Amino acid sequence: MAAPNVIFCSFQNAGASGIDPILQDLLSHKGYFLTPFGPEETSARFRQELAGGQIRQPFYHWTHDAIGTFDGLVGSERYRFIYLHRDPRDVAVSIAFDYQKRGFAADRTFDAILEMLVLVLLPVQVREARQWVDSGCLVITFEQMKQDTAGLIDRILPHIDYTAVDPALAGKPLSPVEIAAVIEKHSFERVTGRKRGDDGEIIRSQYMFRKGVSGEWKKHFSKDLARKCEVLYGRELRALGYPPDGDAS
Repeated sequence: MAAPNVIFCSFQNAGASGIDPILQDLLSHKGYFLTPFGPEETSARFRQELAGGQIRQPFYHWTHDAIGTFDGLVGSERYRFIYLHRDPRDVAVSIAFDYQKRGFAADRTFDAILEMLVLVLLPVQVREARQWVDSGCLVITFEQMKQDTAGLIDRILPHIDYTAVDPALAGKPLSPVEIAAVIEKHSFERVTGRKRGDDGEIIRSQYMFRKGVSGEWKKHFSKDLARKCEVLYGRELRALGYPPDGDAS
């Protein structure tokens, strides 16, 4: 049985750092090709390099792109899609802190940056999240990852046929003990040296690590901003499992 191509899509700043490196390790050991570019270059390179043969199959790829980038692939037996989302209001807070740290929008206050993200960036991303969730792919959440990463990986592996044998692949699946070691190696605590929720410097690599918590938006959203959020995409938030009080279902 031919191993499926695996594409992991995440809402921006939704905690992909807790899933992507694990999947990279597990699939590279099995012999998968890892695409040499990530979310920032997906739109420009993915379809062109897939058609041109530069992306060898089976492959693994991480992206933030909308589902339209993968027209004709979603639903195919040769592909397995995984979508990770997080409360978009927490996403806005995370990005606002990152912008401030990196000097983006330096002429704006934190509150002004946050409002810009809520009113301009999030409406597009929330609509795209709904499209992914409605596509039939495996949907996972930041809250699930935070509570039990190992259990979440246990859900993902059958979805991508991880233990199935493909004679064309040079590698082999890792054992449960080896998988547990990979999960621990990439844990928030191991990478940052602190517990989730503890204050500390933002750590940037190909990922961003800050606090790794849920519900922080309640500390930073004014009543007016929360109202605007509800008017713009309250229905979509509830459909994703994020009601107005911020407690995920």
